[in-house]
Amino acid sequence: MSPSPAPSSRSSASYSDSSREPFTGDSSFGKGRRRSPRIGANNSKSGGIVHNSGRGLCRLRNVSTGGITKDKEAMCEHVQTARTSLPVSQWKVRSAAFQHPRVPTVPSCVQRAIETGASRSSGSSHKGMNTDPIIMLSVYCNETTHSKASICVLEGLLDGLFRAKESHLLNFTLPFTDLAKRQEIKQLQAFNSLMRDFLGSRTNCRFVLLLQTHADPISGDLLFGPNKVTSLDMILRQLLTLPPTGCGNSILLLNSCGGFIKHNKDKLPHIATEFGFNAIFGLTGHSVDPLLVSKSLFYNIIDLHLVGGESLQKVLQRSANTELLSHTSITAYIQGSVYTLVGASLRHRPNGVPICCPQCEQPASFVSLSCNNTIAKFRCRQLFHDPHSSPRHWKETLLLSDDTRVVGELNGCRYIMAKESMPKELE
Repeated sequence: MSPSPAPSSRSSASYSDSSREPFTGDSSFGKGRRRSPRIGANNSKSGGIVHNSGRGLCRLRNVSTGGITKDKEAMCEHVQTARTSLPVSQWKVRSAAFQHPRVPTVPSCVQRAIETGASRSSGSSHKGMNTDPIIMLSVYCNETTHSKASICVLEGLLDGLFRAKESHLLNFTLPFTDLAKRQEIKQLQAFNSLMRDFLGSRTNCRFVLLLQTHADPISGDLLFGPNKVTSLDMILRQLLTLPPTGCGNSILLLNSCGGFIKHNKDKLPHIATEFGFNAIFGLTGHSVDPLLVSKSLFYNIIDLHLVGGESLQKVLQRSANTELLSHTSITAYIQGSVYTLVGASLRHRPNGVPICCPQCEQPASFVSLSCNNTIAKFRCRQLFHDPHSSPRHWKETLLLSDDTRVVGELNGCRYIMAKESMPKELE
């Protein structure tokens, strides 16, 4: 498998090799520019650029207006005067040097960038940088450009963070149409071989597996081919020849709709134990935007946790934003505990669940909030509400932060992150 610096639209894997020079000189740079070999200083009286030929001064161009200050006859007279002072054999040489000067093929600023190299980005974390090696395998269903864009966001992040330490990054991308085909199988075998060599030559490696595909809303199985679905553990056995047990920190990122979490939430501890994952992230929305999830959630996991060193619980809180939590919640299995991050807007779902009228089951209207911010008042929107069945106005007691939940607000987004208790046999 030949290295490729960027993913392509074909159904083929790409392995990032960032050891090449960031810039290459273009031999045609500056072609077409006309520059005199001897340019004098600016004339402070008239603002023109002056050419000194040894016999006199000839004004070439007015800087302030861009116009020619001497006519064509004056220019010809100046050139003829300069020629008479030289032997005839040097006329053509001097004339050619005046009309076609030598221009450097590479500017000095570009040359300095090639020699020094760019420094790595510091990321968004306040705890410094962790430059331990990272292995990232991105497997996604190759459907549209939008599907590819969600992968490119994370690839660009890693390339920037490991700009000056490319040897510590193994980035492998596999767009698939059918994981059971021979072509995809060969590419996965090549990745596992690269991963085995990478782990053997480096220590303290981290591993990230991003799986982006569709989920069956009825069974919760994942799509791996045209009209073919199977369980997550079967797909993981196909992707990984050997579990990443040699990695100190392994994370599984599932970018699929909520059908998987709905039916397989209790299986997350078993999957994490069998394949050696320290954390698994999934979504609960019926229809999710993969690009939005990548740039809002997965981007922070790589930048703030793997590179920045912050805890996954803190990163999960910092990923809360209105755009993401308005259409999906996040479920995360982190080192034996299950966490759920939901949006908690005061007007619509102050406790993480939409507020509806118990009689008509329509979304209720927010009325007011108590002075101590512990009780919210709502009312039914329907004009014909039967007060004997249920009251038209009612109160909702707001949940507060405690040992099992965190109620917070970030950038105008109110959220609740709750820690769920797992059955003893699943812990």
